[in-house]
Amino acid sequence: VYSSPPPPPYYSPSPKVDYKSPPPPYVYSSPPPPYVSPSPKVEYKSPPPASHY
Repeated sequence: VYSSPPPPPYYSPSPKVDYKSPPPPYVYSSPPPPYVSPSPKVEYKSPPPASHY
């Protein structure tokens, strides 16, 4: 009878952690777009100086 009660409580914390793992990656998918904008802007400042030289 002691082998039945212990298993249930241990199984509850395991699935709860898996539910918190998927949400974070979904929120990270939103910030990536802004990072691509600053990249092309820096390349536009590199060609102008080379022409002045």
